[in-house]
Formats: sequence, structure tokens, C-alpha cells
Amino acid sequence: MINSYYVVLKGKLNASAMFTDYRDFEKVIDGYKDAEYEYFDNIEDACSYIIGNKEVTKANLNTKNTGIGPLPIKMISYNVNESDFKAVNSQYSNTICIYVSGGYNFLESKGYYSVLIKKYDRFKHIKKDDIENSTPNRVMLYGIIDALDYISDNNEMEITIFIATSLGFKSAIKHKGNNAELICEFYDKVKKKNLKITCVEILGRAQDIKDYINLVKKSQKK
Repeated sequence: MINSYYVVLKGKLNASAMFTDYRDFEKVIDGYKDAEYEYFDNIEDACSYIIGNKEVTKANLNTKNTGIGPLPIKMISYNVNESDFKAVNSQYSNTICIYVSGGYNFLESKGYYSVLIKKYDRFKHIKKDDIENSTPNRVMLYGIIDALDYISDNNEMEITIFIATSLGFKSAIKHKGNNAELICEFYDKVKKKNLKITCVEILGRAQDIKDYINLVKKSQKK
């Protein structure tokens, strides 16, 4: 049973992070003068602390543990060239589909996301430009989180999120990687809205997803 969650807001990493192994936690704060961190006995409070709600119960830093329970989403991953986008997409035609594309220009320090939400023959496109101080994965996570605002709470339909790269969900389950606070924000929103999510990684098919989004946008303008 997992009962130890170590949250580091400021340490040797370049972003917030969460650990369930005390040794891993200690590595990122040891010797860091202005380290900020807390310990929690449940993942809900730990996630709330990361995304800004710091009024939660605190405990002592004295417990070791490894691993973490799964996030409230299903994960399906297709390796590069294992399956094409059209074939995978057709399998989820009876779900609400969220297609995610995005990018980041490190020279200009700006990124964007482009997200298409599809429910049968109805579409909603959302986009955000000029996202600063981020990474390609983070801008797409922003897009996913924002897209959930357009999904009604307690929706009975399954929701499928299509991405072409691993955004860190699997790493977040083990609390590794640099996107812990965004994964937790996503976790928190899914839980509060009581949604049923399947995240489909079609690795290496970024252009296919981008082309599909643009094709639908173009058809909607006719």
C-alpha cells in the first residue's frame, strides 16, 4: 500500500516533482539551500499542494515507499509504425475524441497547442499561441487540460485523447519526469468532473494528427 508522497516545489530539478521513494526525494533536495517540499499520506492532497492548494495536512518526512497507484485514466500505446492513425482512430468513433497537437520554438521561447474535440459529427477547435517558458510536451498538456473544460461533468460517454508522443503519464505513475504538477492538475480535473478517459499514444504520428485537425478545420469553413 502506498502511503508516502513527497512533493518538491523547489529543488535540483527544473520543475515541481513528486516521489514515493524517500531516497529519490532526498536526492533532489540534499544540498539545495532554498528547497521547498512537503510530505503527504495520500495522492489527492499531494496533487492539491502541487497545483496550489497548500492548506492540507502535513506530516513528518520519515517513511520510505516505492511505486504509486494508477492515475484515473486508461493508457494505450502504439509503437512507431505499429499501426496507422486512421485505423486506430476508427476504433473510437463512438467516443468523444480529443486530438492534440502542439509545438515549441526554443529559439523564440514560445509554443502553441491545437486541439480538436469531436463528438460524432460535431467539432470544437481550441488553440493557444505564444505559450512561454515551456516545452513541447507541456504545451500539449495545457491543451488537454483546457479541452476538458468543454466536456460536461459526469459525462456518460467514454473520452479518448489522441497524442503522438509520450507526455509523461507513465512516468508520473512512478513520479519521474518534469511534468508532475501538470499531470496532477489533469488528474484533479478528471476526478472532479467524474470523466472516463482513455489516453491513446500513437507514437510517431504527430503529422497525421495535425493533418487530421487541419482537415476538419478546413471542412468546417465550407
